[in-house]
Amino acid sequence: MHDIPLRRTGMNPLQDCATLLHLWRLKRRIRPTHVLGYTAKPVIYGSLAAAWAGVPRRFALITGLGYAFLGEAGDGGARGLLHALLPRLYALALRRTHKVFFQNPDDQALFRGQGILGPATPSCVINGSGVDLLEYPVAPVPARPHFC
Repeated sequence: MHDIPLRRTGMNPLQDCATLLHLWRLKRRIRPTHVLGYTAKPVIYGSLAAAWAGVPRRFALITGLGYAFLGEAGDGGARGLLHALLPRLYALALRRTHKVFFQNPDDQALFRGQGILGPATPSCVINGSGVDLLEYPVAPVPARPHFC
C-alpha cells in the first residue's frame, strides 16, 4: 500500500500536478506490470503517470460521471470549467489505456459519442463494484481486525 497525495474533490492545479508527479515516481520505482485506475482523478493521473513510466498494461474503470458532466457547459464558475476541462483530460488519459471498463452503458455511449474514448480503445460494461448481499450477508464488525 502506498500513500498518494491526492485531493479527491480539490481543483488546485498545483496539487494535481504534484499528484501526477508522485504517481509517476512511484510507478517508476515499483515497476508494476498492470495498472487499473478507479474513479476520475486516479483514472486521469494514474493512466498518464503509468504511460509515462512505461507500465506495459493500463486499464481504467469509469464508475460514474458525477456533477462535472451534469448540466450545461455554460453554467459558469468551477462547474463550467470542470465541464470543459474534464472530457479533455479523460480523452488524453484514455488514449493511453488498453481497455476501459464502465459501470453503465450510458456513460460508455457518452464517452464514445463525444470522442472522449476513441474508436481504437476497447471498452465494456461491467456489473458494478458492489457486493451481492445475498451471497455475502451483512455481519458485525469484529472487535479487533485480523490481517493476513
